[in-house]
Amino acid sequence: MAGGTKKLVDVQEIAWTKAIPLMIGGAILFVVCFIALSIETFVAKYSSMLATTRIPLSVGMFSGLAICAVAIYQAWSLRSTPALSQRCPYCNRINAFVEAPKVDYVCDNCQRTIHFLNGKAVPIKQVTCRACKSEYFVAESLDEYQCDNCNRMIEVSKKRKPGYVDQADALLQNFDVLLVAVDRRKETEVAQKIQNMMMVNIVEAKKMISNATPNKPLIVERNQPQRKAEAIRRSLQDIGATVTLRPSSATTPPAR
Repeated sequence: MAGGTKKLVDVQEIAWTKAIPLMIGGAILFVVCFIALSIETFVAKYSSMLATTRIPLSVGMFSGLAICAVAIYQAWSLRSTPALSQRCPYCNRINAFVEAPKVDYVCDNCQRTIHFLNGKAVPIKQVTCRACKSEYFVAESLDEYQCDNCNRMIEVSKKRKPGYVDQADALLQNFDVLLVAVDRRKETEVAQKIQNMMMVNIVEAKKMISNATPNKPLIVERNQPQRKAEAIRRSLQDIGATVTLRPSSATTPPAR
């Protein structure tokens, strides 16, 4: 983990990860020596040949216990390590660190990234999506934030290149999808697509697309976000239709 962002819980987890193999090794050493010593004690009743092994086996038992004790102590002692508390600006929950955080870190509770600049936490601000009116709290250092609801970009920082505001306004524009012509060889395939999109029967769909002209296009979808409108256009063009987009008027009812 990056310097300055060592969370207490992560340090404790690493300590226990290192301690567990030592405890297992110590326990195995103790058990093996204990069993060997029990066997040696039993055999020694009938023969004194194995008596010299008691001391090494006893030392092995105590060594195993000592290894387990030291490993547990080292890991457990971290519970008393002084912790530096840092409150998450998004969810207001506490994150505990071994030392003061100086670079970006992720909150344990809300999983949001707390941004740092020059070793100091970046203040957050509330922004509102101009399209769907969803509200978010984001770091002031971000240039823009993608709306979780409608996927449009929300301007956060005012430091923009010339012309950016006009581009942002353009992204808020919705579009109508207009079918202006159909390849007669693909008329049935296009009609089936229109049937599903406009909830009409196949006869009505064929009649609608046959009457479509550049001067009197068939409005397939109304008032759609640019990305969705372009996706609809591509899906129709792929099966032989000629489709264009037109900016929706302010009086166009929103699509359902």
